[in-house]
Amino acid sequence: MSTDELLALLRQELADTVEPFLWSDEELLTYLNDAQVMLARKTDGIPDASTPAVTQLAITPGVEWYPLHAKVLKVRTATRRSDGGRLEVLTPETAERNGVRFNGTQGPVRVVVQGFEDRKLRVWPTPTVADTLELAVFRMPLKSLLDADPEVAEQHHIHLLLWARSRAYLKQDAETFDKGRSEDFEARFRAYCEEVIREQSRLRRSSGTVAYGGL
Repeated sequence: MSTDELLALLRQELADTVEPFLWSDEELLTYLNDAQVMLARKTDGIPDASTPAVTQLAITPGVEWYPLHAKVLKVRTATRRSDGGRLEVLTPETAERNGVRFNGTQGPVRVVVQGFEDRKLRVWPTPTVADTLELAVFRMPLKSLLDADPEVAEQHHIHLLLWARSRAYLKQDAETFDKGRSEDFEARFRAYCEEVIREQSRLRRSSGTVAYGGL
């Protein structure tokens, strides 16, 4: 479903289809965009393994720390482009339990650690040769719905209207403000996010891996 189609459907559900509108297009698009962001925040996010700016990380000899794209929530897998070698993706806690020590050990990168700092990876050992890591990640949307179509999967589009309506009914105007309806639609949206999380968990359990269970 396109953003324009979502906007038209939202107007229908709000019974706001005759000018002068109670809500402007920009207001409703802002609510829809916030709904996509909230869906990503409350679930695993959007899976991505093919957007170069997000998923390719250039490795420099002697450098341990690397910034991740600002929209990345979690690194799922990492692979060396040079030989296709799969790296372990660890947290600081699991790295310590697995004997990873940042003590100057050098060699081809075998481990990436996420969680020492926000939006940064630390690699181990300290790299001795240039390479590129190919990442698979969960991320937030890259573009606003004010400028693009939804990035979340099609099955979630209709449910974005729940959060958008919740936001719409909080507009401070005698004809639009309805706290009770806002709270009802927010609760329905949050319940949907919880169901998505349960579905993602089932998919991961069935595959035995960090499965393609994002948005």
